[in-house]
Amino acid sequence: MGARVPITPGMDLHDKLAEHLGLDTALTPEQAAQILVGAAGYARDALRALDECTRPDLDQPALRDLSRRATVIESHLRALHALALERCADAAVCDIPVAVEANLGLAAKCRTLICQRTVAVDQEVMILRAPLAAFQLPC
Repeated sequence: MGARVPITPGMDLHDKLAEHLGLDTALTPEQAAQILVGAAGYARDALRALDECTRPDLDQPALRDLSRRATVIESHLRALHALALERCADAAVCDIPVAVEANLGLAAKCRTLICQRTVAVDQEVMILRAPLAAFQLPC
């Protein structure tokens, strides 16, 4: 990608993405490509986080960090999707929002699976820390 555009402080994510991509005028082919590459990069990051969450040596704080990372990835893709819907009305680039939405769906599924794994590990730890009498099972 080209030179990085400095991000103005105090802007919401949607505006930061628009500023980063230089979307003050009509969408150029390069900007459309940046949207697609960005969406694919976020989806790749979500898949990496999902893969990482399956490591058996991860502790609870690491899983919570992965869950937060997956949430951030999904929110960035959501903002990128809104931006694509707003800027890709031209027939030449009308499929870009569909591609971004597919990446958003993938990231959302990854986040859900990571959150489920985090909850499962939290429950396992809670059970392991509970005294046996709490389960009222015969020995």
